[in-house]
Amino acid sequence: MLKTMLKNALTVVGLVILLGAYAIGFMSLYDFMTALTVVVFLGVLTLALEDVLRKSLASRELITWQYAVLILFVVACDFLWVFLAACETWLQLFGRLVLLLAAGAGTTVWAFFAYGVSIMSDAERKALKYTKLFRKLAKKFPQMTDDEVEDVLEQTLFCHLQDDCLEGSLCVSEPFTADYATYQELANRDDGSDYTGTINAIGDYITAVIAKRESK
Repeated sequence: MLKTMLKNALTVVGLVILLGAYAIGFMSLYDFMTALTVVVFLGVLTLALEDVLRKSLASRELITWQYAVLILFVVACDFLWVFLAACETWLQLFGRLVLLLAAGAGTTVWAFFAYGVSIMSDAERKALKYTKLFRKLAKKFPQMTDDEVEDVLEQTLFCHLQDDCLEGSLCVSEPFTADYATYQELANRDDGSDYTGTINAIGDYITAVIAKRESK
């Protein structure tokens, strides 16, 4: 999603640069600003339409109600751009610019924290949940006993830590299991599979991490 947003943003910037190159020498500032308003407006609408059609034809699983709201945000920002261009006073310019920036910020937040989460797999959502929980509890590690740290790690640690120490960040690309399971989750599973080897491996890893803590 980040790559798509970056691609679209660079496309709009490219259109503006091309318009500027085209306008040099024979377009007045007023005509240039008028053309700029139209080019950006149509460019954003075209990119939004292209994204909708591409997802509809090739990746329908990416179209959620959160995506529909995101497109409405984008269209609203586009019309606010035209609204900004139609201002007649400095006060209108300031007020409409603040409104456009607020809408743009809201669009970005919705894209990452609403739509982005809606298209995650169950495993990715679980990883995100455990990541937030681990980072919150990790701040309290210095005040915790070894047993308390071990309990936290068994409940929240689903992947290796950088440098295999408590101070290291989560290496999400190196999970203990494909579905981002923790020690406690595996120990409580009752699906007929034998997770003893994996449970022991995670337990040994947690013990090693805590031992490093003790050596400091």
